[in-house]
Formats: sequence, structure tokens, C-alpha cells
Amino acid sequence: FTLLRGRGVIEHLNLSSTSKLVPVVQTNLTDDDASIRHLACLCLTLLLNSLLVKLTEKDVDHLYPDLVKALDDSNENIRFAACDAILALLKIIPSMNCRAEVFGYIVDHVMVHMDDPNHELQLKCLDLLT
Repeated sequence: FTLLRGRGVIEHLNLSSTSKLVPVVQTNLTDDDASIRHLACLCLTLLLNSLLVKLTEKDVDHLYPDLVKALDDSNENIRFAACDAILALLKIIPSMNCRAEVFGYIVDHVMVHMDDPNHELQLKCLDLLT
């Protein structure tokens, strides 16, 4: 995460290698260790926000359900980081002409969290929907 956040590594990677990082980092979204899941969300946000990631529709189909599941994590930091990663994903998939089901699935699951006991998470989810 520190290497990605410093942007020095991302700037030296090419499109092919950066895009290959996404599925590798994604596998950590289901790790038993909460700190690993949190870092995975943070790394995905950085990668998706970089202009060097080119995802295929298949990549998106594998990624979005795992990110949405992270909204249900018992750790609040992971839930907030998942919102940021979902927002980053939502910014790049319109140009990909993804199926409407992708957006529908994300919206349906984010709507559930509009009734979350944590008011800050409600606001974060509202940002995702607007």
C-alpha cells in the first residue's frame, strides 16, 4: 500500500502490469485478517483511481461482488475503504459499457446500507449513489 500510495511505483508500471495487480489484490478481500482486507480495499482504490488500469468486463464481473461484500464487513475501516473502492470502480466502468446488472447489483446493495446505524457510512453510501 505504501508503495502504491507514494505513486512512484504506479508511474513506473505499464498498463499491462498494473491491470494484472487488480485480481491479485482482490484475492485479499476475503482474508481472515482484517488489516489485510483493509489494505486490499485501499490498494484497489489507488489502482482503480490511477489512469493505468484497464479492466475487462470479466475483471469487473469478478471484482464488484467482492467489493460489495466488503460493505458488510464487521470492521468499520474496511466498510469505508470498500465505499472508496466501489466509487473508484464506478468511475471507470461507464466507459466500458458494462451490463446494467452490474450497476443494479451495486445500487441494490449500497441502498441497504443507507439504513446503517453508522451515520457516516450512510453519508458515504449516499455519495456512491449520487
